[in-house]
Amino acid sequence: MSLETELRDALVERAATVESTVADPYARVHAAVASNRRRRRAVAAASFVAVVALAVGVPTLTSRLGDGPGVTVPAARPSLPEAGSPVWRSIGSWPLRGGLADDRALVDAIETKLEGRAIFVEDVGATRLALVVLSDQLAVVAGPRGSDVESMSTTTTIPLSEVASDSLTLAGQGTLVILTTPDLRSADVSGTPTIALDGTVSRTWVPVPLTDGVGRSTAVPLTQVRVGETMGSPRFTFGEDDSRSAPPPCEDPCGADQLAAFEERVVDDEVARAMALESDRVQTRTTYRGEVPRDIAARFVGGLPAGARTTAQVIVSTLPGGQTLRTVQIRTESPGQNSTFEAEHLNPIAAATADQRPVVISAPEKEGEGPLTLWVLAQGASQVRAASPQPSVWPSSGAVPVVDGVARIQLPVSMLTVEEQYSIEVLDSRGAIVGSFPTTSGNPGLGAS
Repeated sequence: MSLETELRDALVERAATVESTVADPYARVHAAVASNRRRRRAVAAASFVAVVALAVGVPTLTSRLGDGPGVTVPAARPSLPEAGSPVWRSIGSWPLRGGLADDRALVDAIETKLEGRAIFVEDVGATRLALVVLSDQLAVVAGPRGSDVESMSTTTTIPLSEVASDSLTLAGQGTLVILTTPDLRSADVSGTPTIALDGTVSRTWVPVPLTDGVGRSTAVPLTQVRVGETMGSPRFTFGEDDSRSAPPPCEDPCGADQLAAFEERVVDDEVARAMALESDRVQTRTTYRGEVPRDIAARFVGGLPAGARTTAQVIVSTLPGGQTLRTVQIRTESPGQNSTFEAEHLNPIAAATADQRPVVISAPEKEGEGPLTLWVLAQGASQVRAASPQPSVWPSSGAVPVVDGVARIQLPVSMLTVEEQYSIEVLDSRGAIVGSFPTTSGNPGLGAS
């Protein structure tokens, strides 16, 4: 054993017995190392060799204190800080992990290029992936598998304050990566959900083991992850997007019919990809397309430029088993600017009443501008009514005739009250109730549940 090795091991053992009073020791060590790197880049070439000679032990020692996987440490000391260590309280102070954590040349190159501190480095599928803390930001850095740092670039940067404090999830190219604290031994993963004919969405959850807070699994477009008390879609994506893209609809400018057909094809492809189906197994059609009155559009969109035209398109997709998904697009076109808002996106609805279920667009009331207006698309209906469970508290509306598939309902209540308390009743020409439906989409969509 060389003198240098004996000295390093002695320092590591000594460091393990010292209790730090610093809330974020990793961030402090990294700040010092980053500052040292900046000074090294600024000095003249003649003094560079001497500075490096003195600093060689610094990154080596700090990496051992960080205990990244693959680093040789005394047998009595774990490879990572214990679960109760302060470093696990914030993602910003997490130690380095990942299959390439012991490649110090690569890690140092990534940290030097970004002037940050890596917390995860690994080849995942066809991608070389790194997560780097940059002060109060978290960067996702990616490149081709096996690439050097010059071939890697930042794909996403997000404030650490917007990231859950105890877990990170990433998905790309069919692979899911889970990062969390080492006290958690497993997470739960759900793939493509099951959709019933009545629009109900259900999921099957499969446990994924975690080692030192890291787990890997397969991923599909609708993957959901449950880590501790946090559940949702993977927070970040990496690698090239393999989704199918519809061909351009037409030469610019597009006609209204061409644009509507294009949107229909886009939704059809998106449904097929989400449900892992070939596109020819999905049947997609437009059930309504018409202009949104300017006063409704202005209140809904938040102001319209001169010459703007707003249209609504209701697109219904049917799966091989008869299950139905609905997408509602509100598109505003004006000279030199177009925008699209989706009031519903791949929303599972009951197949039996898919053609009867109305679309409700709430135009929020503005101070001094009167009651709340509901713009209701109810093709095939004769009349509609906003029904309240307690008319003495929240008045119901009268029956409103449907003209060209559209009706306006005004209510002296807030939009939140309408969403929480009211339903829309669809009536036939005699006033008999054909069906009663919620005023909201009624389902969080395919991404949840």
